[in-house]
Amino acid sequence: MSEQDHIRTNLAIWGVVTGSAVALLVAFGPHWAVRAASIAALVLWLFAILGLSDGPSRAFLAGTLRKSSYTQIYTALTRRNVMWLWRRLCDGAPATATAGPHSSAPR
Repeated sequence: MSEQDHIRTNLAIWGVVTGSAVALLVAFGPHWAVRAASIAALVLWLFAILGLSDGPSRAFLAGTLRKSSYTQIYTALTRRNVMWLWRRLCDGAPATATAGPHSSAPR
């Protein structure tokens, strides 16, 4: 499969996905905020697809993803939020914690 055939196949798939999403929005008439968010996401997908339809853009993206700094940038940008979520949901109780009055732990 040539590069042009690959691009055409991807554009056809995303065309079908986009058309299906728009048809669902029209058919079910969701809340205006859901509709606005969906349309914004579809517009962003369209810009992304069109932006990667030329060779130099794809080469730049492939080169960026091959660099080890890409994962370091991602880690630096997301670490604060991930660590906040980890502390909030996953950290255990301190060693000095006691069972509450409604606990099923033996006394």
